[in-house]
Amino acid sequence: MGIPFDVIFNKIDKVNDKQRVHHLEKVIKNSVLGTLKIQPRYYFVNSVDDPKSGLSQRTGINEIRLSILESSGLEVKSIKPKLRKKKENQIEERIKRKNVLDSIKKTKQKQKQKEDAKH
Repeated sequence: MGIPFDVIFNKIDKVNDKQRVHHLEKVIKNSVLGTLKIQPRYYFVNSVDDPKSGLSQRTGINEIRLSILESSGLEVKSIKPKLRKKKENQIEERIKRKNVLDSIKKTKQKQKQKEDAKH
């Protein structure tokens, strides 16, 4: 038997993009992990959004959260994190400002059209 566990490779954006998969496969192959009776789940985490690294978005964080919840016996419907209230409010404010600016722009355009029609 044995105790299930996970292995997390973090900062994968630091490994050269062209060598990333080969390097990680080599690390796993050359470790004791391949000889264990119970094989772990592997997670590859990148917490930085850096197109230069070949990774255009953060990866792995939500999957780790899901694994923790599942291991705790909790039912999980989605791994998408909820927005914090403050962030929700900021988004709403941005939308309101954009709507106001759009409204002002349309009003100015209508006024200009009326002035142009008079001349």
